[in-house]
Amino acid sequence: MLSLLFVLICSLFSLVVASVYARKINSYEIDVPKVAEITKIIKEGALIFLKSQYKVIVLFILIISFPIGFYLGKDVLLSFLLGAFLSALCGNIGMR
Repeated sequence: MLSLLFVLICSLFSLVVASVYARKINSYEIDVPKVAEITKIIKEGALIFLKSQYKVIVLFILIISFPIGFYLGKDVLLSFLLGAFLSALCGNIGMR
């Protein structure tokens, strides 16, 4: 149970840090149209890359969850799944 609480606290801290950086970056104004166009292209490419990575990660999580649950128990499995979910959420927030 302690490991689940630790993972939750670390993940929530990561969400806070990611949101602070995202707000800071989004506060900058882009005055040059060419720079704005390049920024948009990079952002779209990053989101497409993230989507393809999530497909691989979900497959990995599904495969590795069974041995974790069987050998290490339900608490460790729940910690692993919660950590994976919140980590993916942080990555998504950071890319936007």
